[in-house]
Amino acid sequence: MKLTLVILLAIGHLTSSNDVQTIVVECAKKEGVSDDLLRNHPTDMRVKCLAYCQYERTKVIVNNRVSIQGIPNAKPCLGLRDTNKCELGYKLKECLSKYLTGREREELV
Repeated sequence: MKLTLVILLAIGHLTSSNDVQTIVVECAKKEGVSDDLLRNHPTDMRVKCLAYCQYERTKVIVNNRVSIQGIPNAKPCLGLRDTNKCELGYKLKECLSKYLTGREREELV
């Protein structure tokens, strides 16, 4: 659930809440991620791919590069790279969890 919350916070400012929820559901279905897998196996490759799918669909990741503007504490996350797109999604999720403040999270929703 923490993964979903972080992803929703990171992409919430880019689209409406209904659109975000649709993206979450579609990506979970595409990657074969159940609530149980999400809760109990957050480092499973399917969960990592879920993060990438959501970030890509909402243009937080564009051409395998992190693209977040206007959020100062996200700056350390902008240079993230990985040849494996799912690992990039997971690294970004972890980075945003670490660096975003409560105020920034509110701005994203």
